[in-house]
Formats: sequence, structure tokens, C-alpha cells
Amino acid sequence: MFLKKFLFITLILFILTVNLPARAETAEGWYLRGLILYSQGMDKYEHAIKCFDRAIEGKPDYIEALAAKSLILAQLDRTEESMKCIDRILEIHPNTASAWYCKGLAAYDQGKKEEAIKFFDKALELDPEYTGAWIYKGWLLTVDGNYDEGIKCYDTAIKLEPEVEYAWFLKGLILSEQGKYEEALKCMDKAIELKPDSIGFCHNKGLILAGQGKHEEAIKWYDKDIAQDAAIPELFCDKGIALYELKKYDESIKWFDKALTLNQVFTKAWLYKGKALYEAEKYKEAIECYDKILESSPDDVDAKNAREKAMKALDK
Repeated sequence: MFLKKFLFITLILFILTVNLPARAETAEGWYLRGLILYSQGMDKYEHAIKCFDRAIEGKPDYIEALAAKSLILAQLDRTEESMKCIDRILEIHPNTASAWYCKGLAAYDQGKKEEAIKFFDKALELDPEYTGAWIYKGWLLTVDGNYDEGIKCYDTAIKLEPEVEYAWFLKGLILSEQGKYEEALKCMDKAIELKPDSIGFCHNKGLILAGQGKHEEAIKWYDKDIAQDAAIPELFCDKGIALYELKKYDESIKWFDKALTLNQVFTKAWLYKGKALYEAEKYKEAIECYDKILESSPDDVDAKNAREKAMKALDK
């Protein structure tokens, strides 16, 4: 994030002020070529990396080239290679908060939560106002159930940058997990106010409303994301569940089918489609849904119990 912003600013400065041909064989020239290639899209990334390598060959302590190479490698999911660049930056400048933040992101991506928190803490030790580090640290703490400490991190991020929508959004998710629905809704509303076109914010507000049994209101918020062409199976399934809870079984089945078109092994959608068919007294079709689940998850208790119930109804 911070690297990408830096890259584009550098690129703009280059376009305005640099005569590339005159500098093409210098480390700076190779670096600038790499930036231009990076800006042209993923199919140019490998060529950009080669340019950054040439820059680093000419200038081994070229922080900007190392950072740019690290960013592209991270976007290509080549995490270990990306981290070698970050480690080299830290060898040169060990007090670079942004580099420690990137190490935290990489550790998080690899599922190393405790290590990631240590790296974020190091970034925050060097720069206590590093909003991104507060947000990611908060998320990792709440994933482990440490809700109070996680919320403190989000609150710090919000105090530093009140316009950062994801701090509000994640705080809303955690408050919802704690059953603090009204507070959670206020946070979601703030996130939506800051970024109304962000896919997922409206969906999650709908989930909070559904948790309160307000299914009609929840559908209105699901529809806001759906209106943005959000082809998300979970979103379609959750709308189906809301319709199911409102006893609109035939309509709910249509939305479960939409979800299953996108994800044919979506257990939750098969289960609720089966339940809706059962309520519509289509027991045989309901059983077929439960069988779909049991094909891949033979020990699924919910599917087993629902199938048994449907079989009894079919035999009557």
C-alpha cells in the first residue's frame, strides 16, 4: 500500500523531470524503466523485476529498487523472494518501520500470527502512528479471541486516521461477534459512509441485522452489494437464508441456486436449499441436497440429521 503509493509518485516525478534515454544504463535508469513496466500491468512484471535487478546490481543499497522489487514479488505471491528484498532493506536501514510492517504482512500471509504481531510491534515501536500496523495487529488479536485488545488497536487507528474505513469495518465485525449489535451497526454505517461502493460492507451490515432477526432489513443491505454486480456466493446464500427465515421458500431456493452456480460445493447453500425444499414438502429433492453435502463430507452432522428428518417425512 505505502509502497504502491510511493511508486506512482516516483513515476509521475520521472515523467515530468527525467530524460530516460540519457540515464538508461545507470542504476537510476534501470529503476525508472522498472517503474514504467510495472505501471503497464502484470504481463510486464517479470521484465520490471529484471530492471530492478539491474539497478540493484549497479547499486546494492538501492532502497527504492529493493522496495519496488519486493512489492511486485509480493503481488506475484512469491513471498519468500519478496522478504529477501525486505530483509536486505533492513540490513541497510534497520529502523525502517515500513519494512517491518511488510515483514508482518508476509508472516500474516504465511499464517505465522505471533511472528506477524512481533513485526507489527516493531513497526509501531519505530513509528507509533503507523495506522496500517495498528489495523493488522488488531485483526490478528481478534482472530485469536482477544477482542478487547483488538478493539483498542482499531480505536488507535481511528484516532490517528478517522477516515480509514477498514478500521471502522473491522471494529464493527468484532463488536458483532460480541453481540454488541447497535455499536457494531454504528461502525458499519461509518465504514459505508466513508466508502459506499466497497463490496462487503453492506453485506456485513445485513448479517448484523440478520443476527437480530431483522431479515427484511438485512435483504435491503444485501441487495446494495448485489446491485454492484457482486458475484459472491456467500452474499447470494445469505440473502437466501433471510428469505428462508421469512418463509419465502421458493424465492430463497432461487438464491441458493445462484450461490451454487458460483460454488458447487458450498455446503451452507446445499443445506439451506434442502431445508427450503423440505418446508415446501419436496422431500426427495431435499434429500438430494443433503446427499450432495455427504458426498464430500460424510460425517456432516447437520446434513445427516436433516436427511433423516426428510426421509421420515418421505416415508409417511
